[in-house]
Amino acid sequence: MGSRIVTTHEILSESHIPENILHREKELTQLSNAINVVNTFVHGPSGAGKTLLIKKTIENFNAKSRGIAIYIDCCLYQTTNAIFHEILLSLNTVVSSKSNYALTKRLKERVRRLDDGINICLDHFERLKEIETVNRLLSLGIKLIIVSSSHEMYKRLNSMGKANITNIIEIPNYSVDQAFDILLERAREGLDETAYSEETIRKVAQASSGNM
Repeated sequence: MGSRIVTTHEILSESHIPENILHREKELTQLSNAINVVNTFVHGPSGAGKTLLIKKTIENFNAKSRGIAIYIDCCLYQTTNAIFHEILLSLNTVVSSKSNYALTKRLKERVRRLDDGINICLDHFERLKEIETVNRLLSLGIKLIIVSSSHEMYKRLNSMGKANITNIIEIPNYSVDQAFDILLERAREGLDETAYSEETIRKVAQASSGNM
């Protein structure tokens, strides 16, 4: 009666990045090889692990490289102004100006000072309101990873964007068995062993239809 259902809250949080990402080894290798090398468009259905993969790629890159990779969620930052402010803040550069021109000038200066450059990941690309943000970032020599739930969003890019973003990675949906493996591992790490059964986890995996 006295046992806790949840033993490790962090394991069950949406922000948790596991040490090992199950059933995405190939895609993680593809992203790891692409970051800081080639501009990349990533697409796949909701719940397929795109955000987790991107955050893991960024975490690994920043731990091993002299370059910098920054994650930007376009659900929160939807304009050039907001995105440039967030990038500069991530680079420990506080700016008071609200002018896109001033922000661009400041970011250009910071990029010049970094020998190994900057990588920006624009997640939830479908929520970006100002598509010209992509061209502005590319014109500064910044490497991009764009992430969307739909390949159709690639068509939003203009000719400059498509000419520069040529590497496309598709993230497939999880199968029921893969979803089961992921849920079971998370339950083992975050829940008391008396709080669940493999039968229950299997039912949840089936109900999820691969949407984690």
